[in-house]
Amino acid sequence: MNLTLSATLSISVLYAQERLGLGSVGYGLLISSMAVGGIAASLVAERLIGWLGPATTMRLGLIVETSTHLTLACWPLLSSRAVAQARAQAATGQQAPMSR
Repeated sequence: MNLTLSATLSISVLYAQERLGLGSVGYGLLISSMAVGGIAASLVAERLIGWLGPATTMRLGLIVETSTHLTLACWPLLSSRAVAQARAQAATGQQAPMSR
């Protein structure tokens, strides 16, 4: 977990500036939100480990971390595709099909 977290944090400034368009205050708030999440996790960690066990808790943590990284990596692709589709539909006057 520490390897992927360290890799993510090492490029977080660039990601925040170039992809999210954040300035120094926005980046400070982003890092602060990570600190708040760490404090919140520390408050529930002991109960969670007692309930799920240490191995399951680690597996769950790795799944959450991996999903977060995949979402951040794929988000530009997903969001740009959705925006392009919405623009094309707006230009032609079509509505999105209803999903059932």
